[in-house]
Amino acid sequence: MKASFYLLLWMFCCYNLAAQAPDSLRTQLEELRKFHPDDTKREAELLVKLGKQLQRKFKLDEAIATYQEALTLQQQWLPDTAQAIAHTQYLLGWTYLRRSTYNEAIEWLEKAANNYLQTMGETSIPYADVLEKRTQALLYNGRYTDALADAHRLLALRKKLHPANHTSIAKASTILGTQYKYLKKYPESIQYYQNALDTYFKEETINHNNIAACYSEMGQIYLYQKDYPKSLATFQREDSIMISGKEHLGPDYAYTCSDFGKYYLTTGNYPEALRWQQKSINIITAHTQSDNTNVASLYLYLGRTQAAMQQFPEALASFETDARILERLYGTSSSRLFHCNGELGFLYLRWYQQTRDTAMLHKSQACFRAFELDIDYQMQSELLPEAQQKLRNESARYFERAMLTELEVLQLEPGNKATQEKAWQLSEKMHSFMLLAASTEAQARHFAGIPDDALAQDLKLNEQRVQLDKKRLLLTEFQKLTSTDSAVQALDIQIAGLKTEQARLWRSFEVKYPEYYQLKYRFQPASLSEIQQHLSPKQTLLEYFVGDSTLYLFEVTATNCRIHRMATPDQVQQLASSFLIGLTAYHTAVSPNPELYQKSVLQYANAAHQLYQTIWKPIADRAKEEIILVPGEWLNNLPFEALLSTPPADPRAFSTYPFLVKKHHFQYAYSATMWLEMQRRKHQHPAPNGLLALAPFCHNSAPENTCSSGNQWSALPFSDEEVSLLQNRFTQNAKILLGKEAAKSTFIQLAAQYRILHLATHGKANPGDGGQCYLALAENPADPNTTLLTAAELYNLPINADLVVLSACETGIGEQLRGEGVLSLARAFAYAGAKSIVASLWRVNDQSTMQIMDAFYAGLKAGKTKHVALGEAKQKYLLENPGKNAHPFFWAAFVGLGDESPID
Repeated sequence: MKASFYLLLWMFCCYNLAAQAPDSLRTQLEELRKFHPDDTKREAELLVKLGKQLQRKFKLDEAIATYQEALTLQQQWLPDTAQAIAHTQYLLGWTYLRRSTYNEAIEWLEKAANNYLQTMGETSIPYADVLEKRTQALLYNGRYTDALADAHRLLALRKKLHPANHTSIAKASTILGTQYKYLKKYPESIQYYQNALDTYFKEETINHNNIAACYSEMGQIYLYQKDYPKSLATFQREDSIMISGKEHLGPDYAYTCSDFGKYYLTTGNYPEALRWQQKSINIITAHTQSDNTNVASLYLYLGRTQAAMQQFPEALASFETDARILERLYGTSSSRLFHCNGELGFLYLRWYQQTRDTAMLHKSQACFRAFELDIDYQMQSELLPEAQQKLRNESARYFERAMLTELEVLQLEPGNKATQEKAWQLSEKMHSFMLLAASTEAQARHFAGIPDDALAQDLKLNEQRVQLDKKRLLLTEFQKLTSTDSAVQALDIQIAGLKTEQARLWRSFEVKYPEYYQLKYRFQPASLSEIQQHLSPKQTLLEYFVGDSTLYLFEVTATNCRIHRMATPDQVQQLASSFLIGLTAYHTAVSPNPELYQKSVLQYANAAHQLYQTIWKPIADRAKEEIILVPGEWLNNLPFEALLSTPPADPRAFSTYPFLVKKHHFQYAYSATMWLEMQRRKHQHPAPNGLLALAPFCHNSAPENTCSSGNQWSALPFSDEEVSLLQNRFTQNAKILLGKEAAKSTFIQLAAQYRILHLATHGKANPGDGGQCYLALAENPADPNTTLLTAAELYNLPINADLVVLSACETGIGEQLRGEGVLSLARAFAYAGAKSIVASLWRVNDQSTMQIMDAFYAGLKAGKTKHVALGEAKQKYLLENPGKNAHPFFWAAFVGLGDESPID
């Protein structure tokens, strides 16, 4: 992810750098040291000025060394000048920020912020300047939550320091606009840019560059949203404001030209894109003699356009120029460089497809292998999940293109096992890789010899953060406050501080305990042969990989592997959305009516068959009875059991529909590697007891259970019968908690002691923040905030269960992350140690849930595997519930995840 050209330009220009050339300052330093060696104050001042000049010329490593030399003098000889020290720390942080070394930037900017707070207080312009840079560093580091908290603090501080409609307030609004853009909360982003525009237009002297920058960002948002008319109109407004201010005569107009180039490249008008991009480069090279990231990006987009036009030698030269500039600026290990190998790999692939020159294909393979090494290195360098997810988002397109290259090789060499394995590894790396990494990291902590007091410190920070997260959830979920409310912002600031402290602790683990580092990063996706060894002759593993342009399917059995290229992702997304809306719309409607019922039934039936044709038919004749399913994006929330092999003969007779559940038993998995890991999972402290079941909202107790906001949970009258039936199935070592007994504190105390956990309660997904999905349990009268058990809390619990059944609404859905899947309650239980989970995909019906759960546990009691028991429970429900109750809304919501082996 790259910063806006205008934002980077503003970062570059907003500080008043000294005018003296570096050589002149070096001469002054030599003379000072020769004739006045004791004048350390003057020496430090000259070093700071020299650092600024080096930074201005983008000699960033030299600037950093110079600032550090100045800082050593200031700290050693000038302890009373804390403000000078803070200023140098600020410059160091800013330089690391420009160098894209974000962790170091954040560290130095925090030191500067602390010094300014102690010497000048929070309401000072220097502190605000530091906060501004730290906000940007956090953003580019992928720490979006922390960055957003800082951005809101910055805006509030600027409003205290300056009168209304001051330029600094507008700039703080643009930073918030950028934050929300990267969070893909586009309406909020547009609003903040519009706020900035309103301020800029009220200034006595119009700053055309600032206004154009806002239009640029807004136009790019519309481009992301594929609102092409609005995007073009906004870029045209940007162009008009630049021309009216005569800015088209200067270097900044290059970035307006670049915006038009991006627009025409995205919309497929390559000649026009090329014209604007070449114009952009001509302008910038005519006005500046030094390289910077803006220039590199111009060559990147030029190369993409040239490649699309099959001007391959020219595109190669453009990409190589982009790479050379970045290497000169940041060195060969920069996080910015992975895209260079990715672009070159895709260029050589296109070149091969045009010429069929196999040398180009092998060059493409080599570039993508280098890209993978870059990404692996960067993932190991990042500590925080948000930063890792940022890398996943930025690299996703290159994983798909690398896959294309491997498939082209397989067409030439069908028996090439190494190439087939490489394609498999690429797919696995884009399926819940961070969940596997987190699971491995937890094991590393256990075996690396980290002292108990250090682990206790980490646990304490985690618990503090979880409690603040809970307070925030109560404000946003029940009091309906937004992220701009001061109470929410105050919590965001506290949460950000705890995350920063925890990141420092994690880094110390890696430094102090080498075995921890080695164990933490000693994981690789499972190989095809490993997966095949664990598949029975009755099983097929299906793994879908959703790219930007193509849907791929790996069809794996114990003896064979086939790779299919299928539909376009847009087609799959539209069908999946239509399928889910048709399946759930009527039964979850506030005001259901016959017309809606008829419409939704037809919509579901049509989409269910079209999806079958699109994503299932190519393998239908070979699919085994038992399916291990690894869905990709847009498929994560789909119950494949409800797909239809043919259109229904009678849309009203649901029990006669040709559902896949009648032919196959499904077990879902986050990735093939996680499926294998959950099968092999051995609990460090095996649970001594059998079943723990909770029903906090059974009909006798529900009215007394309300959340702290006064929002009452409805009764679940069949949950009482549901858990009572379970008790009949598991008479030994079973504990049933009803009503007030089913308290959150009790569950936390007992959860680790049971092999089966069953929660018949209310659940709620959170599509915006996976950590804030929650289950509702009985309330502790002494503390009304203890009702909700969030996913974030579950991550800290030790779960020793072989099976967790979440008999509640929306427990298998949540925030969707590119290349990672769904952050849900089910995933939280998997992270916490559960071998398998049964979770729901929508708001389920209480009575039908009770019937399915009883049949499911009957199957488990008979020794059947979990996925067979669940599949047969659904089949039994269809036989016993003809008519409208056979609609898949009532039986298809629950899916099994993880280990499918039977319960002993």
